Amino acid sequence: MGKMHRALEIHEIAEMICEQIGLPLGAPGRFALRDLVVLARTATIFLNPALNIIWRTQHTILNVLRCMPEDLWDITESDDDFDGITSIRLLRVIGSNDWERPFFYLHRVKFFSICSTFEDADFFEAISLCPPGVFIFPNLERLFWFADPTDSFHHVRLFLAPSITDITLGRIGTVSHVSVLSTLAAKCPSLVKVSIHIHAVQELALATVSTFVRRLAHIELLTVPELDEMAFAHIAELPGLSSLRFNHPAESVYRLPGGTAGFRALTELTTPTMECATGLIAMPLNRPLVKLIILRQPMPPTNLVARQFYSDVAKYCAHASLRHIGVYGAYNNTDALTADQIEKYSAGGDILSPLFSFANLVLVDLVHPAGFDLDNATVLAIARAWPRIEYLALEAGAFRHVRSRVTLEGLYAFAQHCPNLRNLEMTFDATVFLKVKIIRRRSGAPKTPLPVLRSLSPRSKTPSAPLNS
Repeated sequence: MGKMHRALEIHEIAEMICEQIGLPLGAPGRFALRDLVVLARTATIFLNPALNIIWRTQHTILNVLRCMPEDLWDITESDDDFDGITSIRLLRVIGSNDWERPFFYLHRVKFFSICSTFEDADFFEAISLCPPGVFIFPNLERLFWFADPTDSFHHVRLFLAPSITDITLGRIGTVSHVSVLSTLAAKCPSLVKVSIHIHAVQELALATVSTFVRRLAHIELLTVPELDEMAFAHIAELPGLSSLRFNHPAESVYRLPGGTAGFRALTELTTPTMECATGLIAMPLNRPLVKLIILRQPMPPTNLVARQFYSDVAKYCAHASLRHIGVYGAYNNTDALTADQIEKYSAGGDILSPLFSFANLVLVDLVHPAGFDLDNATVLAIARAWPRIEYLALEAGAFRHVRSRVTLEGLYAFAQHCPNLRNLEMTFDATVFLKVKIIRRRSGAPKTPLPVLRSLSPRSKTPSAPLNS
């Protein structure tokens, strides 16, 4: 075997090589993982850099358990990829020597996520009684905790290392679960990204969540159910908060004290209702919004509510800055809508027209309960208004929607005016189609002109068809 190049003896170069093999973000894929294992066995210089990437991201605690002696755990796995683990059973008492091999890997884990369903989660109890240190992963930076069943939530304390900067806590369903927030800011003083999802006890959690938020000083991305006035005033003064998301409709309207401008860095806003968004974007902000999302609306918005919302967006948001707007909702009961209700819950071109003043929109993703009542002229206006658009989706609820008056001739406007459009999702009437007349090039003939498009009447009646391209 030849002598290794002296450059490979430099630790930083070995790390760069391993980074190129693995994925820069997340866990390495199956083939990259195989190559990293081989590389770790090739030379000592590659051992630690390769292992750091292999162990950097973990989505289960099983890899730690598998490093322990084989006679310690009985792990039963399902053949079904969706079921995963069916049971984990402790076979004997855990001794200090059982942690020697896992301890070699635990400090390498930077991101740990758990959202699996276990039939038997007693292994958490066993580990919590004899952990190798204060925390399972002492150098953890990101934690995503959606443990199921929720009875396992309290074991999150084993992973709250002070090095964490990004944390997501979900399936918080009891008062005792909410209590973890009372000391979270002290345990993880370097938090930059925080996402809290509470599925019950919303009213009881408001005070605790707000107190926790008031202790955050370096936050840049924040997701919470709602906040009281003091907590809202606190985040409005934070210098680095760029993304704010409320996932529960607030009973009161958020206001800044004295009507002064706030949110020095805020560019992304997500709210659960159109009404809540209007109250927030109407406030004086130090920076214009780039991204505005309405998510998981509890009640389907009528066209009157939608009309007011889009009008307020055009009134309060900077027309040159907004790049991304999304409106989402489940709307699973739209199959029960009557003809009159379909008209009430559909959005016409006049409702969308206030958005036509945002010429720099890149992503538009709108879902309305009964869809969009558009025609070819409106689609042409959309295409001309958003020449930079890359992703456009105008969708209806899961079941019933208004019949589209847009034909293939209308869709041709996107090909003419939107050169960057890569994804288009909308309903159109396929009973009216286009005939393309192609002038063939002959020997010595001039260059072929553009195709001549002609709209022809349909010969048969067929339902509207969705276009996904």
